[in-house]
Amino acid sequence: MAVEKFIVSALKYRPQNFATVVGQQHITTTLKNAIKHQQLAHAFLFCGPRGVGKTTCARILAKTINCENPSKDGEACNSCHSCKSFNEGTSMNIHELDAADFADALVIARGVGKCGFLICAPLSVRSLA
Repeated sequence: MAVEKFIVSALKYRPQNFATVVGQQHITTTLKNAIKHQQLAHAFLFCGPRGVGKTTCARILAKTINCENPSKDGEACNSCHSCKSFNEGTSMNIHELDAADFADALVIARGVGKCGFLICAPLSVRSLA
């Protein structure tokens, strides 16, 4: 008998693209427009109280800017290698840190130095190096 992988409901039902994010249309529209027009900032700051979608939006942004075949409306394809590995949690291109656990700027800087870029909420940074 195989043991099924347990997934916390908050992660199981987390939106996987901008269109499924609820209550943050102003944020998702802004991020999609930045992607569509290829005008990504060098950093994004996601801030607000718990449960408003900071980490979710940062994760979707990370997946979308790493997508090999993004749609014309600024969404990730969810079918390329990058999207599949992101959805499975096996992507080596994205490393998520919780700012509550890594509040020390030196710790975050060391993390960026090790992997080349960083995606976390409330701070999201992607290096093009």
